[in-house]
Amino acid sequence: MYGHHYGFGPFGIIGAIIFIIPVWQICKRAGHNPWMSLLALVPLVNLIFGYWLAFGTWPAEKGRPVATP
Repeated sequence: MYGHHYGFGPFGIIGAIIFIIPVWQICKRAGHNPWMSLLALVPLVNLIFGYWLAFGTWPAEKGRPVATP
C-alpha cells in the first residue's frame, strides 16, 4: 500500500524523452521511420529492435560501396 504508485511520474516521462531523442536520430540516419524509435520503450521488444537496428540492412546505405576490411 505505502510507497506504491502507478505510472512513471514526471521523471519517468523526462527519462523516456531523453532516451528516445538519440534513438530517433539513429533511425532517421539509418533511413528507417523515426517513429520506430518508440519501440525502444517496450520491454523485450527494445532488445529485438536494438539487434535489428544494429545488424540489419539500412535503407540509407543502399547503393553505397561496401567497405572491406
